Amino acid sequence: MDILHTIFAAIGYILPFLIVLSVVVVLHELGHYWVARWNGVGVTDFSVGFGPELFGVNDKHGTRWKVCAIPLGGFVKMLGDSDAASRPDQKSMKKASKAEQQKMIHLKKPWQRILVSVAGPVANFITAMLFFAMVFATVGKKELDPVVGQVIEGGAADMTGMKAGDRIISILPLEEDKKIQPIAIKNFRDVIKAVHNNIDHKLIIKVKRNEVEYDLIAQPRPSTDAGTTVPGIGIMPMQKVYGVGAAIIEAAKFTVELIGRIFTGLYNMVTGSEDASSLGGMFSIAKGAKDFSDQGVFALFEFIAVLSVSLGVLNLLPVPMLDGGHVLFCMIEWIRGKPVPEKIQEISFKIGLYLLLALMVFAHWNDVKRFGFIDKILKVFS
Repeated sequence: MDILHTIFAAIGYILPFLIVLSVVVVLHELGHYWVARWNGVGVTDFSVGFGPELFGVNDKHGTRWKVCAIPLGGFVKMLGDSDAASRPDQKSMKKASKAEQQKMIHLKKPWQRILVSVAGPVANFITAMLFFAMVFATVGKKELDPVVGQVIEGGAADMTGMKAGDRIISILPLEEDKKIQPIAIKNFRDVIKAVHNNIDHKLIIKVKRNEVEYDLIAQPRPSTDAGTTVPGIGIMPMQKVYGVGAAIIEAAKFTVELIGRIFTGLYNMVTGSEDASSLGGMFSIAKGAKDFSDQGVFALFEFIAVLSVSLGVLNLLPVPMLDGGHVLFCMIEWIRGKPVPEKIQEISFKIGLYLLLALMVFAHWNDVKRFGFIDKILKVFS
């Protein structure tokens, strides 16, 4: 019975994980595929997964569409590629006929290859925008307006006299012997930041209620409500449902904002100003897919959108083996007027591979620590 329970529990994680990853990967690779075709590049393989082929079909354009045994990604292999990482196959390019050379990706102009490379991440961003738009037009978007959506009974906000619907205008920390200006509040993040930075001080929170302003005295205390970290005050953002047109516009703005936040977060991790323990691997993705699928289809859509943006940003990093690395080589070729020497490309691809492997090991080690896998294994054998 325990074995059956374990099997069904595992399936509960594996199925949402495979669905989420397949959607994000397939749409990413379709971006590469279509832009390659539009630029006259021959595509030999469109693969979902890696390793041995399970099944597939050939289309009239000579592309093999296949599903492989290891469902942890995918790739598009084009004429002139030596492998799934799109490294140039110098021997085949030299032996190819003139007609074949015209369809080879590495013999196209640098700007065409750049378009093909960025098409995958762009497809991810468009995917995210569409999924966000569906969520915003149906269940709504968590608005960060500084409006009290809910007051938790007995919580810090309740003790101050806050009411649902109060709009927070400003927060004034009370410190002895210091003259401090009130902190203007424009959005909910301002509230979180102001309270978090003044966790040891009493605060005068100015709110507007029915067009009347009130000063409330609060003593922050850390708390986490409904998955949203709200340091010390029990308020939550409200859901705002948009019309179709407005949802698309808001989704586009939110996607751009999320791209910026992920790039900033990665930069901060590299420079050491932010903890890198938040990076997660496949186990984190699987848990996220399971948790959000349990909350409903639109919660899963939102998770797919966030994961899609993350994949797009990751692939734009200027690391050989990634799309951003191909863009970097193309830009250097464009400036120099000739390709990067083959030897340098080979060394760069090896360095890029080692960097990606190191990142994967680090991310999965974070998962091991986060989910306590070592303790669970030790319990089994103890």
